[in-house]
Amino acid sequence: LAVLLKNGDKYQLALSGDGPEKSSLIELSKELDVSDCVVFPGWLDKETLLNSMKNADILVIPRWRPELTSMIALESMALGVPVIVTRNTALSWQMQESAMTFVDEDYNELAMQIKKLRDEPKLRVELIKKGWNRLRELDINTIFPKLMNAISHLTGSS
Repeated sequence: LAVLLKNGDKYQLALSGDGPEKSSLIELSKELDVSDCVVFPGWLDKETLLNSMKNADILVIPRWRPELTSMIALESMALGVPVIVTRNTALSWQMQESAMTFVDEDYNELAMQIKKLRDEPKLRVELIKKGWNRLRELDINTIFPKLMNAISHLTGSS
């Protein structure tokens, strides 16, 4: 990713949160000479985070715990922001075709996915539409009748 930031493309990477790695990430951005392209806003309250996401071009969720899904990914889709997530995880299953994926820790592939979203505006629009469709599929009013039908079928009741 540092190569993307250093090669003259106009990228800005925002890393929110105040976790234990923040100071080492700030130092790393200086060592890689990309500190002018990376911002560390710290912990953000929900409203500020959503406003930041709304103004983002892409949301990347790397290294998510493989067994978990993410509310922030759903919020990003609702805001019309394309998402890139780690492949072969519960999160990539949750997102299905509405997100791009990359192999965990394969930052070259992640960089390629980011460039692809930048270079292919139709792909961006397609992912946004797929995101909105996926949100409709995950809506309780869609899921509940299916769940009740499955329970009725399994229990033999009608």
